[in-house]
Amino acid sequence: MRPRFRPFLAGLALFPLILGTPTAALVRAQDTAEVDLAPSNTGDEASIARPLFLQLVTPESQDVEVAVEQAILLIQGIATPGAVVSVEGELADVDEQGQFRVEVALAEGANTVEVVASDDSGAAVATTVFVVRG
Repeated sequence: MRPRFRPFLAGLALFPLILGTPTAALVRAQDTAEVDLAPSNTGDEASIARPLFLQLVTPESQDVEVAVEQAILLIQGIATPGAVVSVEGELADVDEQGQFRVEVALAEGANTVEVVASDDSGAAVATTVFVVRG
């Protein structure tokens, strides 16, 4: 049996300080990090499973009003490095730090934009931006 250590991660407020970005929406799948203290098959002394998180940087609020002339909304954020991010069902390009940027077409009136981050274990976190155009 492999010994495991599960430390509690400090509050969500630390993520914006580390990332240097304002907190707009931060979603986390779990509150712990898992550290495997036994050697792995790759020869590593220990491995860390990162908690899955998703933070939107732009827009700064989850409730947005834009002029009718603005047909595009920029969604920018950061997720756990290695996560798969989709915006309105379309895969986003995510860099090695977990940052992504997507432009979303808006219809006139009420719009909802769903952003989902998932990992290879099947865990997922999501947030929704509500946009009124017009």
